[in-house]
Amino acid sequence: MTLLRARWPLRIPAVAAAALGLALAACGESRQNAGSTSTGLVPPASAGNARLTVSETEFSLAPAQPRIAKAGMVTITVRNRGTIQHALAVHGSGGQVRTAAIAAGGSAGLTVDLKTPGSYRWYCPLDGHRARGMRGTIVVGASRGSSNYPG
Repeated sequence: MTLLRARWPLRIPAVAAAALGLALAACGESRQNAGSTSTGLVPPASAGNARLTVSETEFSLAPAQPRIAKAGMVTITVRNRGTIQHALAVHGSGGQVRTAAIAAGGSAGLTVDLKTPGSYRWYCPLDGHRARGMRGTIVVGASRGSSNYPG
């Protein structure tokens, strides 16, 4: 009995240190898709960057056909106003960039390079949402006829 009492106070700091280590390890960032951003805060736009906000619901994007006046980097805030998970994918100049799944009521930030005037495809890449209407085109510059994505 005396031996148990003597060791118990020594175990408390060890357990506390292990718990602190686990808590700190959980604070790291995890990126699931190359080129995607976390669902945290939207990164600040640099001088000259365009900003765009899109709302997602079942099953639409609003606005579906936004216009950006000037080509370049675009910072997009995505708000899920629906009741199920959604995400956003944009086919930009460097390929597809997308968010992770966004829970209902949540939001995410995404920065995409739209460096050439023309049109760019965007949509929800989850579970057939695109086929059900969650798609559109971002038009950059004055051009309406040129397309900057494959087929």
